[in-house]
Amino acid sequence: MSEAVARVGRGTPAVKEPLPIVLQVSPRRVVLPLSLIMGILFFCSVAGQICRLYFNTPTMLGFVPMFYVGNEQNVPTWYSSVTLLASASLFAVAARAEWRNGRFAPYWLGLAVIFIALSIDEVASIHERTSEPVGCGLSVILRASGPRPGLLPASQAWRWLD
Repeated sequence: MSEAVARVGRGTPAVKEPLPIVLQVSPRRVVLPLSLIMGILFFCSVAGQICRLYFNTPTMLGFVPMFYVGNEQNVPTWYSSVTLLASASLFAVAARAEWRNGRFAPYWLGLAVIFIALSIDEVASIHERTSEPVGCGLSVILRASGPRPGLLPASQAWRWLD
């Protein structure tokens, strides 16, 4: 007991600052696996549609609806939701790293919240349920766009590989 009192009597020990977190991510190590997964999902979707249209098998034991990129609540939707959630977590890490500076932390945190909302929307299909009440024009735009808007950023991602 006298040691504890003696330690307290000498003063509190110096608090060490935490080491900065260094997160190095190679674009090649991120883009290539994600692109491979997207390619496999696209191939499965096209193969399912070919089987559905040319071989007259509407569901092919559940394979067609499970991989069709135009449907909701299937494997491509799950993949999209997981990548959005991973992006949100990376934004949250960036916000935490910037928190002491305070300059860009609110922006990173805002992006994290937006991407969490997008991930939840992707899984819960909220946009499908709200497109009808919002209006016919917005509904047509949302349904006509489909997965195509994602092709432009994916095609530009290859520039980061070198």
